[in-house]
This record gives sequence, C-alpha cells and structure tokens, in this order.
Amino acid sequence: LRVAARGEVQVGALTPPSPPGPEARTVTLALNLPQEAEGRQVRLVLVDDRGEHLVYEGEGRGGLRVSGTYEAVGEARFRLYMDGELVQEWTP
Repeated sequence: LRVAARGEVQVGALTPPSPPGPEARTVTLALNLPQEAEGRQVRLVLVDDRGEHLVYEGEGRGGLRVSGTYEAVGEARFRLYMDGELVQEWTP
C-alpha cells in the first residue's frame, strides 16, 4: 500500500508471506530383520520431505536389530529393501 502525492491510494501486488514449512521431529526405529534377510543385501531408508536417507545397508542377518532415533521433516516412512526389492514400508 502506497499513498500517492495527491492523496490517492495505490495498491501494489503484495505477496503474502509463505506459510512456515513442516518442522523437524524425531522418529524412532526398532526393527529385527526377518529371517529371510539372511545372506541377502539389505537396505533400510528413511524417506521424508527432504528426500531419502540411508539408515542401514549391508548383508542381512536374520534377527539383526536395527534401531535408533532419526530426524524427519514432514511425512516420514521407513522402507526395507532386500536384494533391491521393496519388501516392507511403514510410518513411524
């Protein structure tokens, strides 16, 4: 909003402030790899609004416990892959 020299009001295109983005939060993982993970290539990732984040990658061992706390922004999902194939996906 600007006031002109003669007292006229001129309205310019105002851009409203963008809403704040989702805040980071902590998500917890506690997973025992299934027996069928034995001897297979295992990859576990966390997917959120920032992209994909590697949690674990290596040769699987049935019963191996993978746990920890991770920072996520927006919607978060864990994905478990074995030999490159998605076998499980869940939200914390």
